[in-house]
Amino acid sequence: MSKFPAFTIEVDGESAGLVVAERSGFTFFAASGPFFPLDRRNFKSVGHAERAARDLKRRPTAARTAYAA
Repeated sequence: MSKFPAFTIEVDGESAGLVVAERSGFTFFAASGPFFPLDRRNFKSVGHAERAARDLKRRPTAARTAYAA
């Protein structure tokens, strides 16, 4: 068993990815294409990662790539 817990992130019933607790925060691992701009990003909390995934999902498709910048 890992000493760093993982949490599933879902948006509107769709699996967005996992966040893994690390010493420096929570790293997001994307599960599907719409959430790839968040892949490997670090967040202060699970809530921050959930909010970012939810916000990303609600953006128009063209704006999603700009989110990764």
